[in-house]
Amino acid sequence: MNSPGSRWNINLDNEANDAAVLFSHGLAITENITRDYTAAAVAAMSLLALGAEKLLKLTIGLAHLDSGNPWPRQGYMRRDIGHRVATADKTARDLLNLNSGTAPGDVQEKAARVDGDKILAVALAALERFGDAGRFYFLDSLGEQPQMGRAPHFLWLDMVSEIMTAEPGLVPKINTEEEFRQARASINQVIVGSLTGWWDFYRSVWTTGVVGEQAKGFSSTIRLATR
Repeated sequence: MNSPGSRWNINLDNEANDAAVLFSHGLAITENITRDYTAAAVAAMSLLALGAEKLLKLTIGLAHLDSGNPWPRQGYMRRDIGHRVATADKTARDLLNLNSGTAPGDVQEKAARVDGDKILAVALAALERFGDAGRFYFLDSLGEQPQMGRAPHFLWLDMVSEIMTAEPGLVPKINTEEEFRQARASINQVIVGSLTGWWDFYRSVWTTGVVGEQAKGFSSTIRLATR
């Protein structure tokens, strides 16, 4: 592919910036969630799902260019990928050659941590459910066309339950309201840590050129905001 023009670069930079801003705000809200079935959890899922979707579609597009193919058509991005975050994650991962780039060992190590993160798997599933259709779950029910399956809020609750199962030391602490707040903060940190590690893996993919030289120039744009 010929070197893209300035307008193309501006568009990519804007989209990459939007992805990082959305995901950063989603993480900030997640850090302060006190109750899962609240507007706070919905706001977090909205921002995280959209930010993740943008990052993944950009990564898929850059991987296509690096392979000598054109950027995927709008129909493919909308129809085949859509708002399905976990599906897009698998699609992107399948396109990556982790033996390439300037630091294959570092990227492979981060990929292994992502692969072994059970909390992340639940989080991406929750974001996919929310992004794909769940954000309209109750609206569809009002129109007497209820969706099949549970509300996406419950997938978020599943994630919290998964953390408490994996971290049994948190459970005995939840006896008073103050202890609950302290335990909840720890749970939030686990969720934020998993999602941040996942994002950092993709940023490494960009930074080291796994998806091509063009991605390197935009890797600083997808840096998450310091919380």
